[in-house]
Amino acid sequence: MTKYIISIAILFALALFQSCANKAEEVVTTESTAINEIVVSKEQFDYNKMTLSKLEKQPFSTTVQTTGQIDVPPQNKVLVNAKMGGFIKSTPLLLGDYVEKGATLLVIENPEFITLQQKYLEQKQQINYLEAEYNRQKTLNNEQIASEKNFLKAESDYKSTLATLKGLEKTLGLIGISTASLSKDNISSTSVITAPISGNISALNVTTGSYVSATDPILEITNSEHMHLELEVFEKDALKIKKGQRLTFSIPESGETEYSAEVHLVSNTIDANKRTVRVHAHVNDSLQKHFAVGMYVSAQIDVSEREFTALPITSISEFGDNSYVLLLNKSDNKNYYFSKEKVNVLEKSSRFAAIDLPINDNQYLTNGVYSLIHEEE
Repeated sequence: MTKYIISIAILFALALFQSCANKAEEVVTTESTAINEIVVSKEQFDYNKMTLSKLEKQPFSTTVQTTGQIDVPPQNKVLVNAKMGGFIKSTPLLLGDYVEKGATLLVIENPEFITLQQKYLEQKQQINYLEAEYNRQKTLNNEQIASEKNFLKAESDYKSTLATLKGLEKTLGLIGISTASLSKDNISSTSVITAPISGNISALNVTTGSYVSATDPILEITNSEHMHLELEVFEKDALKIKKGQRLTFSIPESGETEYSAEVHLVSNTIDANKRTVRVHAHVNDSLQKHFAVGMYVSAQIDVSEREFTALPITSISEFGDNSYVLLLNKSDNKNYYFSKEKVNVLEKSSRFAAIDLPINDNQYLTNGVYSLIHEEE
């Protein structure tokens, strides 16, 4: 009987011990879950403008990185020089001023302009007499009244003077002096240089009183319409670039804003020194107000495209060599309850990260992930 009672006591003790062990195990599990869970109050969620997102399909492009600058077509950039040397008498312009085609750029002065006009007027006076003499000798020669020698001399004098007159007329026209109204009363030592195109003064190399020769660049006019990108792509990537491909670019010195463009032309010549190929890309005209000619750009040309399951890139937090997201487990009137999940990021774009997960109905925290995960660490 005593042995039976002892046996019952031992069994009771074992049962009691097992029960305590199970309770202890339950407590450990509960604590573990509490440790892995991140709780965000409704107030914190709203104050920090946090949002939730679901996995969705997004296109991801394989890109070629390149650099270049904002430029304009060659016909939109003009160097202005004097057709004949002289002193700059006046110029109303400042760097950056806008000028219309045909507007006065500067006035240049040279005593030789007077000599040219005098010669023109002299030749013009002679031409009427020489033309009349030529016609008279031609008639006499045809009627065999006068010698052919006299006719040939009259013809030579007339045509030689006519050629000189036409040459002087062209020369005066080049330096901005019209011969249509030229007379002995309006001979001038100055000529006006006008704008060959409309645009802004992008370079100004002279001041009033300075002397310029015919080969000196006086100023530069740049018409900023139809801006484009001139990019340089390394030889190894050249065959990937095709006309019509889309690209995004930014101005590193002006912020991180991205703009779009399209490949318009790919050069078939490789720069022997840089081992690069020039790529010409068109920019939407509506964006041109944001740029200035000569700005440095960084660009990514989309050369291929694939579709992945993705989350907004702000949903991802990197810690060491790993990437994490915060999965919403549940919510109530007071809190949101998240768990930290490790994910494998396959691709990244400026807005999305491709995740190796199938589409599902789970929700993930979009903003504030980094701070919450690192606070937990």
